[in-house]
Amino acid sequence: MAPRRPPQPQSEGPPTLPWADWYAREAGTIKQGDHILFVGPTQSGKTVLCRKVVRLRDYAVVFGTKPVDPSLDAYVNEGYARIDHWPPVKKDYKDQPEGQARFILWPKMRERADLRRCRDVYAKALEQIFIEGRWAVVADEGLWIASRKGLNLETELGDVAYGGASNKVSLYLLAQRQANVGPVAWTSVSQALVFHMGRTDDVRDLASLGTYPPAEAVKVIQRLRGHQFLDLPCRGGVEWAVSEVDLSATG
Repeated sequence: MAPRRPPQPQSEGPPTLPWADWYAREAGTIKQGDHILFVGPTQSGKTVLCRKVVRLRDYAVVFGTKPVDPSLDAYVNEGYARIDHWPPVKKDYKDQPEGQARFILWPKMRERADLRRCRDVYAKALEQIFIEGRWAVVADEGLWIASRKGLNLETELGDVAYGGASNKVSLYLLAQRQANVGPVAWTSVSQALVFHMGRTDDVRDLASLGTYPPAEAVKVIQRLRGHQFLDLPCRGGVEWAVSEVDLSATG
């Protein structure tokens, strides 16, 4: 008979950090070239969380892919310049602070077919950013951007996720379900910010990304409520934590 395995030590679980403490920690640990996955259901707070995290980057472009999206209007209110082309031209930088550039790539859309007509704009941006480097790309609707029924850019997203970090490109990928955006993109992240998830298979897959025992991560994710999220590191040297996103306009 094979000897029994000794029981594996259990961690005490992640600490719960107030928003201000978590955000200060995030500012000190993430670097340009790190990819982050934001995943959770609608209204969980992932878009607000991403908007606050991307403030820590000097060069950022948000992909807007809906005709109307109040959550993306918040980027415009913060000073992001709305453009419908890539790369930005000289006049686009007119109101940008010295040493920074913040754009929202958001062509005007008047009918449903306009979404797919704009595909080449986003594809060109991903290709040029991959070569140029330094940008943080916010893919706010990961499913629509990746899906064949949407913009069909799964391969391009995967290329940026897999190869962009060496050129200091950061991909901030948002999705209700990570399975919808293609495995190369969401398994290449160095950090996953996970809200409460309903599907057991999604939770298990996300838990397996991290550096902590997956079974423990599953329990933590299932216990999350409201706007709480688990900061799950996918590389060594960083500790996990639970916090709650500050949904205030200025927080």
